[in-house]
Amino acid sequence: MTPDRSESETGGRKAPERGLPRPREALRIWAELAGLWSLAVAYPLLMGSVSGVEGLTSVRADRFDVVAYAVLVLALVPTLGTAFELLVGLFGTGYRRATHAGLLGLMTGIFLLRALVDIGLTGKKGLLLALVGSGLVAFAYIRSRFLQNMAGILTIATPVVLVAFAVSGPASALFTPADSTRGQEAPRSSPPIVMVILDEFPLAALEQRPGEIDRARFPNFARLARRATWYSRARTESDSTVLALPALLTGRLPGSAETPPGLADHPDTLFSILDDSGYDVYGSEWITDLCPHDVCARTRGFTKRLTRLVTNGLTFERPIPLPGEKDLTLTAEARELVDPLTPQPERVDEFVQVLEDGTSDANVLHLMLPHTPWAYLPSGKLHNGPPILNEFSGPDETVRQGDQRMLLQTRFVDAAIGKIVAAMKAAGTWDESLFIVVADHGGRMEPGLSRRVATRNNSGWILPVPLFVKYPDQPSGRLVRTTVPTTDIVPTVLAQLGLEHQGDGQPLDDDRTSPRTLRVHTTLNGNFTVRESRVRKEFRRAVSYLSKQFPHSSLYATGGHPELLGRKASTRRRLEPVEAELDSPLLYEQVDPAAEPVPAYVSGSLTGSEPGRGRPLAIGLNGTIAGTVRPWEMDGVEVFGTVVDPRYFRPGRNRVELFRITG
Repeated sequence: MTPDRSESETGGRKAPERGLPRPREALRIWAELAGLWSLAVAYPLLMGSVSGVEGLTSVRADRFDVVAYAVLVLALVPTLGTAFELLVGLFGTGYRRATHAGLLGLMTGIFLLRALVDIGLTGKKGLLLALVGSGLVAFAYIRSRFLQNMAGILTIATPVVLVAFAVSGPASALFTPADSTRGQEAPRSSPPIVMVILDEFPLAALEQRPGEIDRARFPNFARLARRATWYSRARTESDSTVLALPALLTGRLPGSAETPPGLADHPDTLFSILDDSGYDVYGSEWITDLCPHDVCARTRGFTKRLTRLVTNGLTFERPIPLPGEKDLTLTAEARELVDPLTPQPERVDEFVQVLEDGTSDANVLHLMLPHTPWAYLPSGKLHNGPPILNEFSGPDETVRQGDQRMLLQTRFVDAAIGKIVAAMKAAGTWDESLFIVVADHGGRMEPGLSRRVATRNNSGWILPVPLFVKYPDQPSGRLVRTTVPTTDIVPTVLAQLGLEHQGDGQPLDDDRTSPRTLRVHTTLNGNFTVRESRVRKEFRRAVSYLSKQFPHSSLYATGGHPELLGRKASTRRRLEPVEAELDSPLLYEQVDPAAEPVPAYVSGSLTGSEPGRGRPLAIGLNGTIAGTVRPWEMDGVEVFGTVVDPRYFRPGRNRVELFRITG
């Protein structure tokens, strides 16, 4: 009998099976990989992508985006893994089975690593245990029918994860939208409407005394107060954008902090009402998704929206923890860094262009300023200072850094308001327009209590917000000292159009009295009430705090002595040179003043032991005093850091000098 060819070629042994498996077997391979992948990586990645109720609204994602993203996350890696297995299987079925076991073991190891990190076992020990577990599972899968059956059972995890993602958390709002309670109405009048919504803007930052705007620092806000109606005791409804902005744009009191700030849960917004009333609407949102997508175009394309979702997931719920990581998630304030604040000046320019072109007659801009991380100079250029994201802490001088940077960024906001008003005038729409400038909430600037979580003690920082309304054909400015909530803005707009408002707010007028108590809705502290008299007291204290921090008009003299700014260092007798080591000396070797970031944040440490320790310092740029700062001690060393006036930079190499102010 002639032996089989395969046996003769392999020395009497049966050659390994080669080729592609049957479709049913290939499907089993994919389903097993997908099941473990869904549990180990896909589910935390999906939930991280919608971390926080604004996870989807900040991307302006719709149902198709969510479904496509979920399918991509659940299916892409298992599909690639299956393709790799099938390719390996061309060299023999045994190789394919070993590869399959290895991939299942790897996914199990990732799952184990997450579990170990959750119980505090991090670093090399956790990684080693996860690797050992991964290897044992891979080895046992080949030999154990039980583990093979378990892998088959876990294939159900993929549809379970998909359904859980769709019906729980913020994603569920897209599939169960609320119904509108309004019908289409024809307005009796239709003035052009321009609304600018600022973010995390305490009214105290604008005022040098309660009811008096600092005209030297903020000339455009002061000018607006002389032309519009300034509601100097406007109060926000919440300490968070996800609650405050829907309330502001619907005229309804905030609901649950778990409700996404999107159109699905808030169908009757100013955007949709104006669209139904025949307005051509332009809207620019950043955190919310309150404007219908067929009304306000989405700035991100489909691919960018998916990329943003992936970035969210990798940032806020890292599905594969790195060795040594103790914290898998970032702070909520770091959320802004996922989609950096750098485009904000460009958004102002785009809004100005829309106003000048006159392509729409209702324009709403939500500008994420002067919100942290306080990275902008008054010119709108970024500086090199480290991000400030969370609470104020540390020595008084580090707190003063934050105050300085916030006020410098607010100077840019003031300039943006000036550009917007100028654009309306250039287009010939200023007189007839209804123009509104408001902020969603404030933020505490001094050390101590929380920067953003509202309490009675910081209510003077968080609840009072700027609110200016320039009514159509308003001849001159007015100051209204009645306490009003931001939920009154939409009813005011509708009253100008001759439409009724169906909500909690009411049109702004002069015939009401201030409430004695305010109800505050927070995301962390629940709801609480505070007396209006307490808010006014805390507000006066906030204004006084900033006045003491910066008693002069310049924001570059954090160490006092504003008279030195702009003077030549060589002519000042009270300046003694000191030795200093800059933190980033290479930044000043080749400076392009027109480029970003501008190296205006100067920091370092004093290296000498000169007398006068603790006295303020003057910082010279190319021989001219560009800033002053008070040093503070860190580990026995005097250190310093402040933003200096960027006007004194020059192209090329720049000379930075430190001087002790002796008198």
